[in-house]
Amino acid sequence: MTDKEKFKEWVQTELDWPFKKKGISANSFRNYQSGLNRISDHLGNSIYAISSITELCSLVKLYSPQGKNADIGQSYNGAAIAGLKLWLNFQCAILLNHFTAQPQISAYVQDELSRYRLCQLFQMLHQKGFDWFCIRGKKSGPIRCGRKSVGNNTALAVLIRLETPETTGIKVLISSTYHEGISKSARELTDELLVELNEADYVASFLSRFPLKHKTLPKWPDEYVNRTWLLSWNPKHFSDGGEGSDSYQLDLNPGDKHRWTSSSKQPQLGDRIFLIRLGVEPKGIIASGEIIRTSFDDEDWRDSSKKRNYIEFEVEEHRPDLARGLLRQSELIRFFPQQQWSPQSSGIEINPSITEELEKLWVSNSSNFLIEEPVKMKFESLPTNKILYGPPGTGKTYNTINQALTIVEADFLQKGLSRTQLKAKFDEFVSSGQIVFTTFHQSFSYEDFVEGLRAESESGQLNYKIESGVFKQICERASEGVTETDDPFDQALTIFTDALASHDGLMTLKTITGKEFDVEYGGGNTLLVYPKSNQSLQNGYSASLALVRQLYRTGSKKGIYNPSYVDGVLRYLKSNCGLQDYKSQSINLPVKQFVLIIDEINRGNISNIFGELITLIEPSKRAGGAEALSVKLPYSKESFSVPSNLHIIGTMNTADKSLAQVDIALRRRFEFVEMMPNHELLEGIVIDGIDVAKLLKTINQRIELLYDREHTIGHSFFLPLKDDPTLERLARIFELEILPLLEEYFFEDWERVGQALGDHLKSDISLKFIEEKFTDASVLALMGNDWSQDGIRLYQRNNAALLNPEAYKGIYESQQG
Repeated sequence: MTDKEKFKEWVQTELDWPFKKKGISANSFRNYQSGLNRISDHLGNSIYAISSITELCSLVKLYSPQGKNADIGQSYNGAAIAGLKLWLNFQCAILLNHFTAQPQISAYVQDELSRYRLCQLFQMLHQKGFDWFCIRGKKSGPIRCGRKSVGNNTALAVLIRLETPETTGIKVLISSTYHEGISKSARELTDELLVELNEADYVASFLSRFPLKHKTLPKWPDEYVNRTWLLSWNPKHFSDGGEGSDSYQLDLNPGDKHRWTSSSKQPQLGDRIFLIRLGVEPKGIIASGEIIRTSFDDEDWRDSSKKRNYIEFEVEEHRPDLARGLLRQSELIRFFPQQQWSPQSSGIEINPSITEELEKLWVSNSSNFLIEEPVKMKFESLPTNKILYGPPGTGKTYNTINQALTIVEADFLQKGLSRTQLKAKFDEFVSSGQIVFTTFHQSFSYEDFVEGLRAESESGQLNYKIESGVFKQICERASEGVTETDDPFDQALTIFTDALASHDGLMTLKTITGKEFDVEYGGGNTLLVYPKSNQSLQNGYSASLALVRQLYRTGSKKGIYNPSYVDGVLRYLKSNCGLQDYKSQSINLPVKQFVLIIDEINRGNISNIFGELITLIEPSKRAGGAEALSVKLPYSKESFSVPSNLHIIGTMNTADKSLAQVDIALRRRFEFVEMMPNHELLEGIVIDGIDVAKLLKTINQRIELLYDREHTIGHSFFLPLKDDPTLERLARIFELEILPLLEEYFFEDWERVGQALGDHLKSDISLKFIEEKFTDASVLALMGNDWSQDGIRLYQRNNAALLNPEAYKGIYESQQG
């Protein structure tokens, strides 16, 4: 049976099919055939020979009533264009006839555009020779298609999320490992899909949410994992109309369906939720469930005259107290510091990198009542590269201490120590070289970070030597796996320098051939050498301690300046200072974790600073990784790789640079952890009737409306008020920190500064922080009747308001509506 005959049978069948609602009579079909013949004659080619979805869609556009050849399409009372659409739908039917899930697809793909694009995608895969299939697991999808593998190449996956029938539409997400071994045909297919389907934004979104690692290549058909969301509940809001009871409990039973506030509209059907209780003890996750209804607007629970965004979830488990397995908030913070566990709003996404460990902890707690020693998170699950980002004053730099201590000594934060004790411990790790802190700035360069040439004068002559930067130094230390205090070389070096000091700073050593030379410590990393055979030498030769260490590690004198003297120093360290063979010490000592903290990482030129090393920081590219890489450094010509026990934590101020402006190479290799202002940390601070938490919350809400959320104000500006809750301290914070910051945000647009502080809503002008500099009367007196301001209004600070409690109360009490 020819395609033309199959087409006739398909058109005339009475059975409903996703792309054809009912059968068509023989007379009508003859009209369609006549119209198609007319199109074929015009094309000079039989329409029945064309099966390309892309080409047929173009023809439909061409022969439609708005197309270039509309007069041909309208032949036989429009039967030509109707027949062309039927032939297009028949080709879609042939494609989708491969699947048993046709009704499922038709239920979701209701508009023609989405239908054709979906079939276009399937046809493209089929024509490229890839295995393809379609699966829809839960009610929400997604439909998945792609190929499992071709030879030894890595898998390429195409994931299609179909919107619900109410919203319709199609989103195409393309996932590729993009390792060096990926086949050329797979790469070309990915590029072609991007061009043809024009869905690059969705691709970027998918890759950022689900980055594929070498150890987690796609395993079809169950590779896709739904997202997980954190809903919050504060029982203190019960009196405001929120859910709960006087005993701070919710009525949640397995299988119950509940509406809940969600700040995000992204949660999809089938996504996982955890509900966390805040505000009252015991704080922590009390319930889990699954989303059964996506974002919808309904009456605001606080104010019936307003609308609020909600989702609906079905309860899986409810654990209202410790005896029934509640997950403590303190445990969550300890195990997953990269996640926000005191959210300002309900409905934030839980970091995909921790969802698996979180599920394990949730399951383990179900049978571990009043848990004292919860399951510890495996170290391997900690992210290697992380950036804490957010507006000024949200505790990014402050939080790097906890982040670093969690990595280098995971149990330390569980000891309940004070902040002073934690900082002291942090300083110990910094002193030992296990934690290194640096700050990027506009002048920071590759030479500062990796290695570069440094000029120094020797015997009146300018010489250049290669000096390791902060990153190379900690990589060298981490590759040893031991800190400075535990490193046998550094221990031997301490004995050596002590011996030098006891000999008035000068000792006589021998080369391997027995020639004597005096050695003097020149400070820093430099030794000065005076051969006995050259009595006229005044300033001595240089023998760098870094070169002594290099010879100790490598055993090679290649590239070492003054190798005989460097070797003589190393031989002394081994014979007189207890330095053992390099290999034996590396076997006996345990490998430690090292942390490099880069403050203000976005203020440096990432491409210039990291150079070729940006690739090496990826987990799979690190030394010992599945796809380990090394590079030859430009100055020293050494082979260099990044050890897997080095962790990089950066901080980024979004007021300086938006996340969208960050170098894409950096974004792809780092996990980004958002840190936003948390006004709840200020709850309980009341100064002369001023509710500081409400004050900050209101200012930030206005800034979001006037500017954006990346330029809000952090809570840490106000934390000093906990120890000094006085109006004078609050006025000082506003005068020296808050007002200058707002002026910078709004480029000294004083009117908008005043709006952020609610001045435009205050009826009493004496309570305004920003006031007009000139009154109408003063302008008249200064300039006369003939002068016009032309809309120019000058403003100034009202310093008297800084010491008036009512001015601060007016920030949040002056809200309208």
